[in-house]
Amino acid sequence: MPLPRIIAGAMSGTSADGVDVALVRIEGRGLQMSARLIRHHHLPYDPPLRAAIFDCRTTGQIRLADLATLGREISMAYAQAINQAISLAGLTAKDVTAVAAHGQTLFHDPPDTIQWFDPALVAAQTSIQVVSDFRRADCAAGGQGAPLVPFADFLLFSDPLKHRALLNLGGIANVAYLPAASNLDSLLAFDT
Repeated sequence: MPLPRIIAGAMSGTSADGVDVALVRIEGRGLQMSARLIRHHHLPYDPPLRAAIFDCRTTGQIRLADLATLGREISMAYAQAINQAISLAGLTAKDVTAVAAHGQTLFHDPPDTIQWFDPALVAAQTSIQVVSDFRRADCAAGGQGAPLVPFADFLLFSDPLKHRALLNLGGIANVAYLPAASNLDSLLAFDT
């Protein structure tokens, strides 16, 4: 059995209100995996950054130099939120196996999606390896861009006797339906 590991999951929703970080202790692999929350932390975006994200998404126009700056500012906010969460949990970067993050959604209409984020910059600022690009990978595989949510919902909420539907409310909401005694093949998940 693999050793327990701590993963920092970081995300910002389409509301662009800031970065949420969940430090989670993971044990096991695959369907035998379990997760326990160690610490949650939210870092609001600075108002000018939030305004720039909304302006880019609303107008659909941005100068390349401004797009590069936007990516850097988003990534620095992610790094700051991750570092704060680790510190508040009484941990160090050496305690964390990886950061998992896909970045800020600038556009999403599957199969087309733009997630703006610089994993190399976040890795440099946190001294932790970064795993990213989940949404684009899921769209490339024919999904709607939320590949981790259904799997986590299955691990955390499947039941041998109860049918369950889980609704993730957000700018892009999604549903996972877990029939009683379901397996991964019977799971149904989609954007609403």
